[in-house]
Amino acid sequence: MNMAKMYVCLLFFITLAGSVASMDHIVGGSQGWAYTPNPTYYQDWVKPRTFGVGDKLVFPFRTGVYNVIEVDKEEFDACTQHKPIEMYARGPLVLNLTEPGERFFYDGVGTHCEAGTKIAIKVGNGPGSSGMNFTKMSDSAAVGGGGAAATPAAAPSSSGALIPEFGLVGAGLVALLVSLLL
Repeated sequence: MNMAKMYVCLLFFITLAGSVASMDHIVGGSQGWAYTPNPTYYQDWVKPRTFGVGDKLVFPFRTGVYNVIEVDKEEFDACTQHKPIEMYARGPLVLNLTEPGERFFYDGVGTHCEAGTKIAIKVGNGPGSSGMNFTKMSDSAAVGGGGAAATPAAAPSSSGALIPEFGLVGAGLVALLVSLLL
């Protein structure tokens, strides 16, 4: 194989691999998008993560029990729905993060927002990441409070908090590149 053809194939592979390296962020990890007695649960879930253009937010929730409302910061802080940007009532929901900036989401059912079922994220131009491993606090530690130390619940190793989207596309590209090199 001539050198020019190999460089073209390599450039094609690098370009395509970069475009499919987005992340799927499963909001709330193994808890999903649901009411939680811990008012900082979702804030704690967001803290170690970075969100990038091309990533997806996956809100796993049951239709009719929960929802997702996107609002501006003022309405997010007040848990009001006077001027929602978007309302999503059917779950599970997958949102593509298509541009950089701040985004604000909450559950508008009952007092779920006031109880802490809400996230504020900043989408950057760089790639997203999961940061450190997020562990769910046990409900008894979250509710009990007092002086007791919180004990993290066992976190499944594949909690689905972050899924690289390389899969079949990446495997196909690797197979194509290998076949061209042979």
